[in-house]
Amino acid sequence: MCKGENLKVQQGFSYHIKDDFFEEEKDKYIMSNKEDGNYRPHFYAVQDKKNSDLYWMIPISSQAEKYKKIMERKIERYGKCNTIIIGKFAGKENAFLIQNAL
Repeated sequence: MCKGENLKVQQGFSYHIKDDFFEEEKDKYIMSNKEDGNYRPHFYAVQDKKNSDLYWMIPISSQAEKYKKIMERKIERYGKCNTIIIGKFAGKENAFLIQNAL
């Protein structure tokens, strides 16, 4: 967000996060904003149930088939997978990467 801008985040909408955030945070565990020459990802906003001022930003990946395989391995190993959800975004199947939420 630029100084002086007010952005009203809403649950269920997708957003892009500016490079400034990633440059400021410099956390090796935070997913990169641009990886291997790709554009910044879309993030799906989910409002925190305990603090309505807080929104979790869930990365959305178009690589649904890749993440389906990861989900299958987790289900085989742990009996469930609650870190990835496959769903529709922009009319196509995508992976919502809960494990990489900001």
